[in-house]
Amino acid sequence: YATGRDQPDAMQGVPDMTDGVNHKARSHFPWAASDSAANWTCPGKIALCALFPEQPEAEYAARGTAVHECNDKALMTGADPSDFLGDVVKTDAHEITITEKEVESSRLYVEFVRSLPGKLLVEQKFELTKLETPFPSCGTVDAALLDLPARHIHIVDYKNGTGFGE
Repeated sequence: YATGRDQPDAMQGVPDMTDGVNHKARSHFPWAASDSAANWTCPGKIALCALFPEQPEAEYAARGTAVHECNDKALMTGADPSDFLGDVVKTDAHEITITEKEVESSRLYVEFVRSLPGKLLVEQKFELTKLETPFPSCGTVDAALLDLPARHIHIVDYKNGTGFGE
């Protein structure tokens, strides 16, 4: 989905994002782009991971999901991340209250994304079929900016980086 930044006519038809993204409802694929390095270097990774039941959501993961939602709202609406201070984001297993720490993490990401040139796409789905991966491979990019005149694509993936689950 695209935000309202102007770009050449080649971007006509890319829908504008008007609603929030439900991160907890996003599906994850065995061959996600962010897993490519591990999947290419460890041929058995996908098969081995499939043997284990899905683990319960850790609070750290829930906090990352909550910040992702703040990021998306800010980028899609032009809001400042501080506008979401005190909001409660419900995830699969947790309710995360947005604190100053989450606001500051979101602000760093949002300011960086906003500093880049190009047509902003937030939570844009993509697939990698043309790369002939051995499994279905697709995903969702947190933010992509298409700067067509410069022939650049900026891909920005938010990582919260707080702690490890048990």
